[in-house]
Amino acid sequence: MREKFLQFFIVTLISLLLSSCAYKRLFKEGKKYEEAGMLELSVEKYNASLIKKEDFTDARIALNRTIIRYANELEQQIDNNYIQLDDDALVDNFIKLKNLKNIADNNRIQLEISNRTLEQYNESQQRYVIDHYAKVLAFIETEDFGAALSHILSIKKVDSSYKDILEKEIICRCEPLYREALQQMQLEKYRTAYNTFSSVIKIGTNYKDSKSLQDECLEKGMLTIAFTSFYSNDTSKKTFIDKLKSSTTTTVQNSNAIFLEIVDINNTEAIIKEQHLAMQNGIEIQGTLIPVRSHLSLDVPQLTYTKSSLTKTKKKGFIKEIQKDKSVVYHKVYYYECTQSAVAKVTLNYNLKSTETGLTLLSNSYSLQTSDKVHYIEYSGKNASNLLSGSWENQGKFNPEKDRVNDNYTAKNNIQTLLKARTSLKSSTELQNVLCTDIAKKLSNSLLNYNPEK
Repeated sequence: MREKFLQFFIVTLISLLLSSCAYKRLFKEGKKYEEAGMLELSVEKYNASLIKKEDFTDARIALNRTIIRYANELEQQIDNNYIQLDDDALVDNFIKLKNLKNIADNNRIQLEISNRTLEQYNESQQRYVIDHYAKVLAFIETEDFGAALSHILSIKKVDSSYKDILEKEIICRCEPLYREALQQMQLEKYRTAYNTFSSVIKIGTNYKDSKSLQDECLEKGMLTIAFTSFYSNDTSKKTFIDKLKSSTTTTVQNSNAIFLEIVDINNTEAIIKEQHLAMQNGIEIQGTLIPVRSHLSLDVPQLTYTKSSLTKTKKKGFIKEIQKDKSVVYHKVYYYECTQSAVAKVTLNYNLKSTETGLTLLSNSYSLQTSDKVHYIEYSGKNASNLLSGSWENQGKFNPEKDRVNDNYTAKNNIQTLLKARTSLKSSTELQNVLCTDIAKKLSNSLLNYNPEK
């Protein structure tokens, strides 16, 4: 606790020192820019210094001086721009002047924009938006959406609600993406096209038929998988495969992957039968049949569970007895220290094959193993809670010169832990379930990461 407090104190102190140095450093930088005539950067540094330390008088005086000087310079530039009919430059300089006034207002510095400058801006701004809007229309006409967008952004700097400029912006942002998505669909890159349509819809929710085309991409780009049947005389392998199928299906479903779906063949067959009966009896068909585009076959060449023989090592120890007079007597006893282990191994081969082309889409092999071990003490005598480890030569009376007893806390704790330890190994089912879970994760990840377009 003390160390954490010290660390916190040191970090806080360093932060305060750095902060105190920062406002001075920013002030010095601002002064250099001012001396070099770079007034815009000078204002920025002085303002940043005051943000760090609001009552820094030197920075406030310097900022006041530089703002007035820079405002006069900008108004002179605007006057020159107006004479030269350079509306773009005039608008840019006026925006700088407005930003400068905002900084002045935030720092309680008096700065007013002259009526002459405001009148010049208003006149120039009208020509500015008309000119840029005409260029927007011309570039959209020639389908140069990038150039049109740059002029739209110029208009939005001064009037974001001008005419239908927001609608034009949507067109210029969406149309190139929309066309790119159409090309991707032609190349049968449906997943890529789906994501491109997502970008279109994010900008313009109802842009053209993007939503319906995106739905089409989802349907055509989806990989539907059905597990093939697994045959084996080994019931443990059949059980393992059934669990693996179930676990993999659950993992895929919980992943919310939109382009991957595992289809239940039994359910598909049931729907086909129902639809067949419905057609025969003139009843409206119920249920949707999902086409199976690939088959996933699983094979388990190896599934083993091996258990070692129980090893029992006879040990010499003591039972500690505290008598009424508080004296301690150690009784010599035998106990057994037992160990046993088990190992489960599995090898899985899988193959994902297209039902349309017959080609293998994905295949791999996994070999995993897991183990369990028991280590415990077996003692059939009384007062096991007082059992201690040690060594002795004969079963006679305790000899402090030759007999050794481990009567410390660590040794006693180790003995009691082993006396209470688990004595039974995990079953083959338990260990194989662990393997099944691990392989299901690997298999699911392989399926989820598979992208036929890469």
